[in-house]
Amino acid sequence: PSGGPASGSSPDVGPEARQATLAFSCGDLVEVSGLTSEAGRHLNGQQAVVIGHDEERCRVEVRCDELGGRVQCLKPQNLRKLPLMIGDFVEVIGLESQSGQRLNGDKGTIKRYVEETGRWEVQFIPYKLVRLKAENLQRVDTAPFEGRV
Repeated sequence: PSGGPASGSSPDVGPEARQATLAFSCGDLVEVSGLTSEAGRHLNGQQAVVIGHDEERCRVEVRCDELGGRVQCLKPQNLRKLPLMIGDFVEVIGLESQSGQRLNGDKGTIKRYVEETGRWEVQFIPYKLVRLKAENLQRVDTAPFEGRV
């Protein structure tokens, strides 16, 4: 992983820093903010996708497509998770009921938000729509499917 100039130098290695780092999952869409260094300021306001963790340095690895797909390792406090949106490609996670467990790992596309139930309607295959809570959906990084690394 390339840290780049915006990475900072001294790692915060306490338990809180580790916990904050792991709050971000691969595929999460984030916005970069709060970078003050000369080299990092241009990243503020950019959207990026979480692609991994540098647990040793308590950093989150993100890829910013708007900057040519460059990978940065940033502190979790400089990232804000963005909400799910219609059209996002997602994977089902954490369902515990017997019927729900069969959906864990399935991938689909968010079609709409159902206000009355507070759930997202996800299409898995043609004609199969399921309504799920946001906590049971994780955005999937589509770069591998688009030929990027």
